[in-house]
Amino acid sequence: YMKIAGGSREAAYAIYSSYLNSEDEKVHAQAVLRLEQLRSLDEMDVLNRLLAEYRKATGQCPPDLTVLAPRLRAMKFELNQDQLLLDPEGFPYELDKESCAAKLMHNSLVPR
Repeated sequence: YMKIAGGSREAAYAIYSSYLNSEDEKVHAQAVLRLEQLRSLDEMDVLNRLLAEYRKATGQCPPDLTVLAPRLRAMKFELNQDQLLLDPEGFPYELDKESCAAKLMHNSLVPR
């Protein structure tokens, strides 16, 4: 089904969401992990788009991700007290300054 749908995240969301109803604990746990992974990919896409817009406007990468807080709040994302977006496991996303891209923290439990 995912190949027919072009490997879209929407198809993956639909498939893994259907597995949430499984009585098999392993299937259910795997579905939860994969849904977290998909959510984090979507969130990193947003962060990276905002980072690219910032870089285009200023000519440089921001010093950290808190610079994006006003835009993220306007987009209805919930931020922690440090004004950072948290991944599905509760870890803040990090800024890779070399590539000016958002990434998962090294100790995040979200699958890569």
